[in-house]
Amino acid sequence: MNPFLPRLAFLLAALSPAVAPAVEPSPAAARSGQIRRQIDALLQLRRQPAPLPADPPNPFVPVAPGGATASPAENAAPAPEAQPPPDRASHAELLARHAARLRIGGLIRLKDQVQIVINDSPWKEGDYLILERSPHLIQVQVARISTGQLTLRLEDAELTVRF
Repeated sequence: MNPFLPRLAFLLAALSPAVAPAVEPSPAAARSGQIRRQIDALLQLRRQPAPLPADPPNPFVPVAPGGATASPAENAAPAPEAQPPPDRASHAELLARHAARLRIGGLIRLKDQVQIVINDSPWKEGDYLILERSPHLIQVQVARISTGQLTLRLEDAELTVRF
């Protein structure tokens, strides 16, 4: 037999896949490649982060409404018209305003003494609640505690709150 013929057959068999038409990738492989590209796009900034600016902005300098930073001279003394007018509310108005913000949780009886839970803390008659107000603190006294009612006192004003 001719030794050239088996070699020729082997050579043709080896070259036939290269000449054959390309097979389309499976949908799973296409989806896998798409997911890999999305992950690479998301992680691009983490792998190669943008360089920091040479002169970063100071985070403690207030920013003016236009986006420019305000100078320290502008921040030192605000204009008189920029200050809000002083609050001239009476004690009764202040008490009503702050009492509306209190969270009353219920009553507790300990050794014949009734306590009320306000803002997650127990208080008894005569205790002073410290409430914050922008320029100063307000001390509101728990005047009376009865079933379903709480009486608060601020200076000369009293307010009964039902719960």
